[in-house]
Amino acid sequence: SNGLITGGVGTPIYHSPEQKNHQAYNEKVDIYALGLVLYEMCSLFNTNSERVDCLKKIKEKKEIKAIVKDNMKLESNLILMMIEDDANKRPSAEEILDSSDYIELKKINSL
Repeated sequence: SNGLITGGVGTPIYHSPEQKNHQAYNEKVDIYALGLVLYEMCSLFNTNSERVDCLKKIKEKKEIKAIVKDNMKLESNLILMMIEDDANKRPSAEEILDSSDYIELKKINSL
């Protein structure tokens, strides 16, 4: 296998840098997409255009909306870890579950 397991499928806005650049990839592309979905869940968008613009900003500049960054610090940290451009630095699902930010969120939400 050349690592292009499912080339040409999926929604382009959720593609990781390695998919966008037609490079070999692994399961970490799903972590990248999950980070973007988590960002969408934490954000309030008035229009689809605003949503697309915010996703573009976070992908290109790692820029999180101020309201999310200020009010959801733990989530923001997780999102930025998950959308790391270098797949080798991007956490696995297990590493996310073991991360201090996730553990703290789990504590807060179980109160």
